[in-house]
Amino acid sequence: MRGSASRSLAASLGASLLLAGCATHGFVVPTGPGTIEPMLAQAYQASVAPCRDLRSLTADIKLSGRVDGRRVRGTLQVGLTRDGGVRIEAVAPFGAPIFTIAGRADAGTLWLPRSQEVVHAAPAEILEALTGVALPPSGLFEIVTACPAADDAVVKAERFAKPDLARVSLRSGAEVWWRPGVSPLHPLGARRAGALVEYRAFAGDRPQTLRLGAAPDTAGSGGGSRADLSLTLQQVETNAALGDEAFTLAVPDSAKVLTLSELRQAGVLR
Repeated sequence: MRGSASRSLAASLGASLLLAGCATHGFVVPTGPGTIEPMLAQAYQASVAPCRDLRSLTADIKLSGRVDGRRVRGTLQVGLTRDGGVRIEAVAPFGAPIFTIAGRADAGTLWLPRSQEVVHAAPAEILEALTGVALPPSGLFEIVTACPAADDAVVKAERFAKPDLARVSLRSGAEVWWRPGVSPLHPLGARRAGALVEYRAFAGDRPQTLRLGAAPDTAGSGGGSRADLSLTLQQVETNAALGDEAFTLAVPDSAKVLTLSELRQAGVLR
């Protein structure tokens, strides 16, 4: 992965939960039925057409917010591929990373070098335990790039009068909202793979600042999201060659194996 482990942990950016309507300019999910407008589907498809050739992304992500009421912050060095490869290192001011996640699709490893502990689970389960948001690597890739898979066709396009928003529903079950008539067409929010994201700022055609939480149906029986996170992407590179070695981890046989429940309670990102 790129970068030096000497980069300092990010200062807290502050957060109030995305899509909750509490931020002055926050995006709020429309309620009630919309009006079907097929032309909106064409506008959306045209907006994402230039990104269809994206295969991989590397970036430094400044993370802050709260998970289960605990403040979290850090710098993550991230490598993702559209086909499900993931590597995430939480860098520390000095020495070894706080943790490293590596894997593909449904098989992943989390390594905590300082405590010599390891978790073996699907990357989505590991991310849920750490952050409160269960995202498979492909879903995380699509969120941070705002770019759906080429075969993820629009199945419905709607317009809402109050507020004036457009929404497309995709074959995968994802939903994307934006402000119609505004150019360039940048999404304001999306619901994808168990996550609810608000796009706060773009750098050109790429998302730069996001606010992330669990979608309501994955937030737990209490109805509230465990996660309230702000992510800022820096040093973004796309379509870099990421070999298989990026998505594998060799850990000592003596490593202590943790359960997901134990990882959740540990609060590694505090």
